[in-house]
Order: sequence, then structure tokens, then C-alpha cells
Amino acid sequence: MAGVTSKSNSPYGWLLRIALTEKVTIDDTAVDAGNTGQTHILRAGLVMGKITASGKMAHYAPGASDGTETAYGILLSDVDTKDGDPGATAADMPGLLLIAGEVHDAANNCLLWDSAAAADFLKGGGSPGIIVNQPA
Repeated sequence: MAGVTSKSNSPYGWLLRIALTEKVTIDDTAVDAGNTGQTHILRAGLVMGKITASGKMAHYAPGASDGTETAYGILLSDVDTKDGDPGATAADMPGLLLIAGEVHDAANNCLLWDSAAAADFLKGGGSPGIIVNQPA
């Protein structure tokens, strides 16, 4: 379900304004490859794609062909797919995505951001759209 929010309550400096969020299920296969030694902990700011077959979210993967090649939203808070136990098997977890809003300097502040993700967001390909406020 999507919810409308008028301003950001995020502690993350890259998030300027939330217009629309979506509660989602993060697939147990999602990883944050840049989170060395803790790839099961998905950090806020990670660009996410939607797996076509299941409708669950996983990390954005531009070379994929399962739906995650289209940027859908940006993770708003950290998600641990092992629920605090690094030795556990990863499981699906709830998450919250920014699917419409404004971010500051996404290329330097959002994880897995690239020109294809920017194009997906600006044209609303995966989501209603994310406006990127570039630094002056």
C-alpha cells in the first residue's frame, strides 16, 4: 500500500522530500554488495527493482532480466534479511521504499545509482518518479 507524506523525517541528508512511499517485501536474495562483510544488511539509499515473477523487491541490477533491471524505488531505512543473526539464513523482510520524491545528488548518495536508474525514475518507468536535485 502506498502512503502520502508531506516532508521527510529521514536522518539521511540525501532525502529532501517524500511524496509517495510504498510498503514492500524485500526478497531474501537481495544483497547490498557494497556493504562489505554484511551484504545481508541493505542500507538506506539502495536503489531497488521489482522481481517480475514474485512482485518482491531486490537490489537494482541493470544487467538482469527478471525485472530488477528497472529501478523501482529507493530503500528508506536499513533492512537486515538475517534479522540480526549473521549466521541465519536470509528471509523475506518488510521494507519501505521512496517511489516519488526528491533526492539530493543521487549519483553520490544513493547506492547502485546510474544513468539508467535516473532515466527509469525520471520517466516513471518503475515508479511514479523521483526528482533529483543536483548540487550547485
